[in-house]
Amino acid sequence: MTCHPGEPDDTGSRRTESCPVRAFVTRLTPEGRGAIAVVRIWGPDAVDVASALFRPQGQLRLDQTAPSRLRLGRIGEALGDEVVAVVLEAAVPTVEVQCHGGAAAVELVITALEKAGAQRCDRWRVTEQAASDRLSAEALNDLAHAPTILTAEILLDQAQGAFRRELVRLTEAIDQQPVQALAVVEELIRRAAVGVRLPPGWGVVIAGPPNLGKGRFLNGLAGFPRAIVDPAPGTTRDVVTIRTSFGGWPVEIVDTAGLRRTEDAIENLGIAMSQREQERADLVLLVLDR
Repeated sequence: MTCHPGEPDDTGSRRTESCPVRAFVTRLTPEGRGAIAVVRIWGPDAVDVASALFRPQGQLRLDQTAPSRLRLGRIGEALGDEVVAVVLEAAVPTVEVQCHGGAAAVELVITALEKAGAQRCDRWRVTEQAASDRLSAEALNDLAHAPTILTAEILLDQAQGAFRRELVRLTEAIDQQPVQALAVVEELIRRAAVGVRLPPGWGVVIAGPPNLGKGRFLNGLAGFPRAIVDPAPGTTRDVVTIRTSFGGWPVEIVDTAGLRRTEDAIENLGIAMSQREQERADLVLLVLDR
């Protein structure tokens, strides 16, 4: 029978009328390739499920191990993946497994835990439980995708309640200092334009006629030859991008095909792509011949 979790009960489990879910599993680290991934199992039967699969390097089973003690072993069919498992000290029984960060290795571990009875769920479920409110949960979720140290610092501050503290200050000022309260509102609105850009960053498109050094400029910003540079007009036909940062702010810079009239069908496709990139850019850097 397939169990579809409903609302969590006071043990951290989700239940339905027909089928109680006794353990959940999710990947905590962001999707994509990495050196190490962290998988969490939690719920009333989390330790039992993990212990049944964990093949320790030694005689002591995982459920016989003291909390917070790291254990080396394997999880998964056949040889499985070499992992480090730890039983956490938490209100709800919880186990974290550190495995290799490749997609296949993570899926091997999670699939094995599913077959043992754990219900796979989205990482957002764990984030909501760890956060004090929805705003903090959103910041924690974005923190996993922060591209620079500066954006990570801002998101961490938000995850720890910075916006909630501002709302408290605003509430206190409305009756006694309405002018000051209005200034706080205007400041929050101004900051919002920056806040929505923290994970994705800003988009800058380098545009203009062909053969004016747009690709060379992109290569200079990148620090390596990202774009092909040639004196012949129309060399750039596709969209060429780099991701970088200025003062800690994440920016994607896009080099596009030079804008001109041409009978070349392929170059015209590149020009059309250039125009679309300009429409969605936050800033168009127009390069012209003086």
